[in-house]
Amino acid sequence: MNHADVWSSYSPREAAQLLGLPESAVRTLARAGVIGDRAVPVRLGFRDLAALRTVKALVAAGLPLARVRREIIALCAARPGVVLAELALEVDRGHVRVRGEAAEAPTTQLPL
Repeated sequence: MNHADVWSSYSPREAAQLLGLPESAVRTLARAGVIGDRAVPVRLGFRDLAALRTVKALVAAGLPLARVRREIIALCAARPGVVLAELALEVDRGHVRVRGEAAEAPTTQLPL
């Protein structure tokens, strides 16, 4: 395979199709700044695909997609500068949490 044949970035639609997620979920996470390069149009790289695989795994573990999106956005907002793909996430009592951190009541409030 020629190096030029390997894609280095994906559109939200391509990423959604590749991973089997709704395109709306991918776009919501990109708009929230959780994934993507903040360029217009948004381009997603390898780390973003890894983060989206985590989203898919959380949904496969039984969490509703809307809750996963909401709680991931809140977790990332509480950790400026941290990349979603670097967080080890798990399901704890029906909510998303960072593995190894004390469980807290989930919140969707953003810090001021």
